[in-house]
Amino acid sequence: MDINKYLTNLVEETSKELLKIYFDNTVDRKTKLIFPKIRKEEKRISEQEMRFTFLNLHEKDTSSNLTYSVETPTDKLYSFTGKGKRRASTDVTFYQNNGKVLNMEFKAHNAKQDSISKDIEKLVRENCDGAWIQILKNENNDT
Repeated sequence: MDINKYLTNLVEETSKELLKIYFDNTVDRKTKLIFPKIRKEEKRISEQEMRFTFLNLHEKDTSSNLTYSVETPTDKLYSFTGKGKRRASTDVTFYQNNGKVLNMEFKAHNAKQDSISKDIEKLVRENCDGAWIQILKNENNDT
């Protein structure tokens, strides 16, 4: 199994599914997830919906032998506050034959720089490949 090809396809399918969810398109939906409303007509868009959709689609794919864990403790110790070192956590980790093959971090909107820096440090320092997925509510020339 080509893991990179599989995960690229999974990200594409997740994006398509999230658009269907956002626009309340029930045709060919693969999940039952919705974006909850935070105000009368405004939908909350967060990394949680993206992560759940991503993993739900992975669960339904019987061709994959990849297992996963969520909020996976890191192998290395980190000090993001300067108050000693401890294990951090990675949003999702994929395994093949019981070995880690990919750590993934999910973000929504314009995350703060310190949050991005922490996640990138974990993705770079851990002993497996890393991937970053970000969901944006909208985009324009100013963002």
